[in-house]
Amino acid sequence: MKLLTFNKFAFLTEHLLEGSEFNQYQFGIEPFPFGGNGGYGFAQDPSLSIYSDRDSPYVDYYSRSAGVISDLLTMIKSYQKNVDYQDIKYDHFLEDVDDFKNFKILRLNVNDSSLIDAFISFELQENEFFGAFKNFNGLNKPKLVSELFTDPRYRYIDGEYYLKIENYFYKVLENWFKPKKGFWKTLKNKIPIKDDFGKLLDVKEGILVEVVGVYDDENNKPYITLKLNEKIYYIDNNNYYFFKYWFEKEG
Repeated sequence: MKLLTFNKFAFLTEHLLEGSEFNQYQFGIEPFPFGGNGGYGFAQDPSLSIYSDRDSPYVDYYSRSAGVISDLLTMIKSYQKNVDYQDIKYDHFLEDVDDFKNFKILRLNVNDSSLIDAFISFELQENEFFGAFKNFNGLNKPKLVSELFTDPRYRYIDGEYYLKIENYFYKVLENWFKPKKGFWKTLKNKIPIKDDFGKLLDVKEGILVEVVGVYDDENNKPYITLKLNEKIYYIDNNNYYFFKYWFEKEG
């Protein structure tokens, strides 16, 4: 089979949502795989969400905006430009890719190691699956854990298939976390940013800041440089991954 286009990967452009369905479940950190009689747990830190009720056990139950979905489309198109088009053998992943739908970010959790766990869901052939990247921002590239890989209906999923879907979902998440340059408005109070000396400043709701760029530090960890009142500030470490929870793109 000759691969002429790579448009099959457009399945992720349909939705980038933080699913309200997630509130129906208890989503725990352990054990994996998900589903069945496994335990689920509630996210207990409402500070990680911009809309959550302080008295609610849930964190992220709101849908992302159309602008965010458009942002995802741009990421996928950029990713496709780097694909090496060539003659390839039969590929189960490419055959399935049109059937992947409704990719969602369910929740981000700061785990006991002070690293980010990213919980996702997606549909394959109208069957919903849950997944997670544990220690997303750790020293090693995270592994994708999902009940999909133990489902008897998909026994053809081999190591090559796993690596492809793991890398693709990881790249989508990695690029989604990275904000575009330009002006962003704060959506909650007490958003922590730091100056050149490491001093923290809590920014109030409704404040406009300018994202100057996203860079990597000496440990290859991303951080955001932004401008407020003609001064330069930074958002780094775990706060980097919650930027789009706390800010909304202007224009």
